[in-house]
Amino acid sequence: MIKDRLEYDKKVIGENLRELRVAKNISIEEVREYLQIGSQQAIYKWEEGRCYPQADNLLALMQLYEVGLEELVYRKGEYPMLTLTAFLRQILPAGDYMVCWGKLILIICVVKFRFWKFYARIKEYRFGD
Repeated sequence: MIKDRLEYDKKVIGENLRELRVAKNISIEEVREYLQIGSQQAIYKWEEGRCYPQADNLLALMQLYEVGLEELVYRKGEYPMLTLTAFLRQILPAGDYMVCWGKLILIICVVKFRFWKFYARIKEYRFGD
């Protein structure tokens, strides 16, 4: 069964975008340059809640502001569930959660590689392949 589609509030997203930009002490012009868009007008529209950023710009803004999607689309404290990003933010000092994500991905890759290497040895031992 298909679940009902969630509706996202443009005003909330706009407020969050503005708060995050101000908290990072980044100007509208700096955001425009970072996103490589023609004018500042689009950024003003997003922050005023008149329209949504395109998906590629939204992802770039998440990277620029160092936040997860939940922190952009929901009001503070109204996240539907505690995500890994939110959990890492709570237990790690500011900025360290990004490093933690990188380490987590590296660990997963190493474990996966070692598993397949081990699996190949077992297969060779058991079946003589």
